[in-house]
Formats: sequence, C-alpha cells, structure tokens
Amino acid sequence: MRARDTSKAQNKREKASIMLKDIVAALKAAPADPIIGISERFQKDPRADKVNLTVGNYLGADGKIPLQPTVEEAQRRLLAAATVHSYLPMQGLEGYCRAVEEMAFGRAAEVLVSGRAATCQAVGGTGALYLGGVLAHETLGITHAAASDPTWGNHLALLRKAGLQVQTYAYYDRSAGALDVARMLSDIRALPARSLVLLQVCCHNPTGMDLTHDEWREVLEAVRAGDHLAMLDMAYQGFAEGLEEDAWPVRLFAESGLDFLLAVSLSKGFSLYGERVGALTFVAGDAREASVVRSLMRGHIRALYSNPPRWGAMIVETICSDAALHAAWVDEVDAMRERVRAMRTGLDAEARRLGVTLDFALRQHGIFSFTGFSAAEMERLRTEFGIYGIDSGRIAMAGLTEPVLAKVAQAFASIIKAR
Repeated sequence: MRARDTSKAQNKREKASIMLKDIVAALKAAPADPIIGISERFQKDPRADKVNLTVGNYLGADGKIPLQPTVEEAQRRLLAAATVHSYLPMQGLEGYCRAVEEMAFGRAAEVLVSGRAATCQAVGGTGALYLGGVLAHETLGITHAAASDPTWGNHLALLRKAGLQVQTYAYYDRSAGALDVARMLSDIRALPARSLVLLQVCCHNPTGMDLTHDEWREVLEAVRAGDHLAMLDMAYQGFAEGLEEDAWPVRLFAESGLDFLLAVSLSKGFSLYGERVGALTFVAGDAREASVVRSLMRGHIRALYSNPPRWGAMIVETICSDAALHAAWVDEVDAMRERVRAMRTGLDAEARRLGVTLDFALRQHGIFSFTGFSAAEMERLRTEFGIYGIDSGRIAMAGLTEPVLAKVAQAFASIIKAR
C-alpha cells in the first residue's frame, strides 16, 4: 500500500513537472517597449545625419548626456573622503531626503517645520511611483486609480502592478491641440470615491502642456470633493519655468489640508539617470500620522528592495548641503532649461522660413513636445528623413541641437505640406 502511494506521488510530481514545462514552452515574448524598440531602430540606421528624438534624457549642445560640473565636484569630494559603500537605512539617506523636501516645499515650509511630510528615498522616480501605488492599495485600501490621457507609457503599468484598477481621465484634446480642463474635471469628479489620482506637476509627459494656477485650484477641489488621494509626479522640476515656479502645485496641495503623495525624480536635474535618484513623500495631517505612514512605507521598502542605492543620493546631498555648490547647480538647471527653450524657438523659426508654423513648440514646456503628427507621419519621418520620434507624435526637444534644427524643421514642414 505504501509503495502504491509512493508511486502515485511520483506520478503526480512527474505530471506537475511536465505541465510546468508545457507552460514554459508555450510562453510568448513580451512586446518590445515602443520607445526602446524605436531607439534600437535608430541605432541600426546607417545614415550619418539621423536624429534621435525618442528617449527623454536631457542632452547638451553636443548631443550627449552631460556630466554637470557640480556633480563632478561632488564625486571628487566623495572619492577624496574614501566614502564606503555600506547599506543605507530603509528610508534612505537623511540629508538626501531633506534636500528633496526642501526643493519641493521650500526650506521654511510649514509642512516641514510641523513634520507633516514623511519622505523615503526610492529607486528612481519609477520606484517612487510604484511604492506610492503599493502604499495606496495595500495600506490605505484604495482600489481604483486614474492617470491622464495621454500619459507617460509606464504610469498605467506601474499602477496596475501595484494592484490597482486603472482608468484614464481626459487631459489633452488632440483635435484642438489644447488641454480639455472641463472634461478633465468632470472625469475626476466621476471617479469612484477614494481613488488614487495621478497628476503630473510640470512638463507633462508626453504633451508638454501644463495646467495654469487657477486650473490647479479647480483640480485640487475636485480631488477634495471625491475624497481622493492625489499622487503628484514631479520628474522635471526646473525645466518649465524654474525650480521654485515649477513646485507651485506641490505647495498648493501642501497648504490645502489634504493628505497626498509626491513622487520625485531627480534624474534630469542632476543628470544622474543611472543612479536612480528618486523619493516618495506622504503629506499627512500632523507629525504623528506622518511618522506612522513612514514606518509603513519602510515595511513596503523592506519587502520590495530592502534599501535604496547610495552613490547618487550622496552626490545630491553633497551638492545641496553646500551653499556655493547648490547655487552653481541652480545655474546649471537654468542653463539646461534655456537650452531646451532655444531649441523650441529655433525649430519654429526655421519652420516659418519654410512657410509653416510649429508653434506647438512654443506653447509647451520641458523636454517633451506633442507634434500632432499621426503614427503614419512619424513612420514617414523615420523612413524618409531619419528623424526618430515615437508613434504618439511625441518628440524629445532636448534631443535637438543647432546643427540639426534646419533638417528637422524641413522634414516637419514636408509632413505638414503633404496633408
């Protein structure tokens, strides 16, 4: 009897093994990321005058990611100090978290003085968004989330991975080439109560179109009316109007009395893409609540990745804790913003000489712009002109340089005239 039972158990194990093999054999590869796939096509394109306007890195006038002088100096100091690479606490480097808070809320902000802000370092802005989604779903019991239509391609996937049911709210009217704030407000008001509402603070990706101060006030009241939790995503602080100006929506929410989340990426401002410099802040009603939420955030961090990366955080802390170095860094951000603006005005000026206007470039902010071109027109730009953007019509303005402005403007003019 015992031998028969052993034989049955063995058969079950073999069957389970075969079934697993069958499952693995039947798996299909995940579809290529639309941006990475197009970037790979760009790399294989043999044309010497090709132009890559796909990936959202800030590029200098030489077309390369810069090593900013302040970052170079901070690294020199850290290396001279023989900094060791020990683990950080789960919540991250204290000076780094303080720097993130001061950039977002202002050095003497009430929310910081009162201790209402609970900040944890995250694995980039992407990690901050995911951590925020997990906190909303698993800790606060939120089941629904909404992001703008359109939005950054990874937003919806991140929220779904966090366990949320995801939908979109109206944001951009493609036919009018403008924001549709009335529909946006209507959609937010129609969300299930206590939804997570993802809102991009500035330099909206992919449209480059941002809300006015009055429109932000209306959005805040729609969030309040629905008892929603806003998650503000600030990945491009300093690239629209300035470091202080771009943080205005964050400070509006901080003064509102609402609890909310803030996901921050510092990759662009410090050109530290590979160092994964991000953070998540929960703004609570008082210091006690903030302390409790921070402890719960640490619990999620422990289960997700245990503790965050050290090197990039130490670079940011070094720059922000030194008055002279910080002032020099602010000048660097200002210069990056002005270079992108110069590319915007230059592109439109070149197009006007060809008898068309590209004024979308002047009405939008930040690294990205929505051209209004269809997927077929974007494909024509790639195949005929060697100019690579993504199918949605989004281009990365920071990918432009003075030598290619005329070529890009001429290609865009050809597309417009062919309609």
